[in-house]
Amino acid sequence: MPSANPESRLLGLLAGALVLVFLVQTFSESRLKSPSSDEPPHIAAGLSYVETGAIRANPQHQIGRASCRERV
Repeated sequence: MPSANPESRLLGLLAGALVLVFLVQTFSESRLKSPSSDEPPHIAAGLSYVETGAIRANPQHQIGRASCRERV
């Protein structure tokens, strides 16, 4: 079985190292910083709106308020 080109192997190792640095940084920052109290419901409401096209999860969500203003 022929070995990989040294340049492509180096690029693979570099990509793996960058992914590892990203994961370590993400994990360490998530331990230090937390979302504000209203971010998770807004994310869920936005995802629900994108998937269904209907405002059900949180009528106070930014998308809900904007679409309600458009209807008036």
